[in-house]
Amino acid sequence: MPKRKKTTAVGDTSECTARSAEKEKPAQEESGFPDDELDTLISAVDTIVLCVEDRKHIRIPEGCVFNPDLRRVYTDPKTLVARKEAFANIGVSGAVFAGCAAFSSSKPYRRAAMSVLATARYLCIVHNRDNVCKLASWFPSVTDLTLPHNLAFRSVCSRQDCDSHSGRKAHDVVLDDMDSAYLRKCPEVILGSWRELPGSAPSYRDTGVAEIECAGRFCPAVKKLEVVFAKKQVLSAVADYKYLTSLSLKFAGEGKCDVIGTNLMKIVKKLVDLERLDLQFFSNIDLREIAKNCPKLADLSLHGCTHVSVDVENEELLPKHLASLRMGLPISPVDHFVMPFTLLTCNRDTLIDLQIEGGVASKVFLEICCRTQFPSLRRLTLDTDKSVRGLCIPPQNLHDVVKNLPALKFLVTDSYDLRLFFEYYVPAVSISWCVCTVCMVERSRQHLGDG
Repeated sequence: MPKRKKTTAVGDTSECTARSAEKEKPAQEESGFPDDELDTLISAVDTIVLCVEDRKHIRIPEGCVFNPDLRRVYTDPKTLVARKEAFANIGVSGAVFAGCAAFSSSKPYRRAAMSVLATARYLCIVHNRDNVCKLASWFPSVTDLTLPHNLAFRSVCSRQDCDSHSGRKAHDVVLDDMDSAYLRKCPEVILGSWRELPGSAPSYRDTGVAEIECAGRFCPAVKKLEVVFAKKQVLSAVADYKYLTSLSLKFAGEGKCDVIGTNLMKIVKKLVDLERLDLQFFSNIDLREIAKNCPKLADLSLHGCTHVSVDVENEELLPKHLASLRMGLPISPVDHFVMPFTLLTCNRDTLIDLQIEGGVASKVFLEICCRTQFPSLRRLTLDTDKSVRGLCIPPQNLHDVVKNLPALKFLVTDSYDLRLFFEYYVPAVSISWCVCTVCMVERSRQHLGDG
């Protein structure tokens, strides 16, 4: 495992690895924009999708495509600028900008977007390049801002950028500077940041006990908490959050955080309403305790984690009814595969999004899928670059895999063999790389610029 590099810069809280848009924000459902289509826009260029309130009695400007059933208008930046008056009159309730230039790069483009989105409530910008505070000032009616694969991770939000929202000024936005009434109702808190790119050491900004306790006092209504930490004692402060439905804990210290000797399981026991649990770089995780204390759990992510060395074949002892699961398999000992194997099979009917890490885990899943159907699985990630021969899967067995994935819409993998097979035999399935190529190119360019 590469050594993690601590940084004082404000990092990107979104990962550049391809992941389900469903986890970004639930706003896609509100705006009528399906997650599958948002996934396909990750690699799009100069694409704008406008969601309209009323599909009837609207005049669609020339140079764009209208889908009346989905109430969406497809266009590009040039057409948006040229036809801004017409677009402003069709009643835009939300929009997706994918692979477009920064709004700050052109006044006509920015003013056209501001005019068209004057009453929009939802805005999604794929590969955003603008400061978040500036976006808030340009689009004041937007209540739900989603930035998948955000590229503006280097900019620090200053009070001067937020001048239109506050009469006070400060160098950095901190909890104490924000409106206390707003904070008391704040449902989500992110403490610390994490950025990881292949071939380079992960960089992070961790969180201390004082910050977590302070956030708890300012934001007592928090239901979603994300914490990046490097010292185990930080977990004791997380235990004070009693109303969480979503918890993400990322360990940024050396090696893995051993659950034994920490308060993690005590925290889990208190969170009976937990629906999402994201643990990264932990060891000795006991899935039986999670299943016992979190009956509402629907989303479980175990990136870089290992479980206790106890094999469990009884499905009743493991988390069930999961819609989303992210996991790998232990490298050693090889005889402790029964628990993750059972976890997959007992959730086969409910899984919608499955992320499998590593070649060994991908091999095991494909073997299971040859004989077991996953009827609801729409999005599958096999994080491996191994060939079919390297996965020890006979090519003819892949046809059985396809038959047992009747709902599959999106495949994420670095395996050329798997990509070619699905492109040829299942063309309806969209395919993506495990790491976003746009993010890689852009951040490499920024890295060279810094040098």
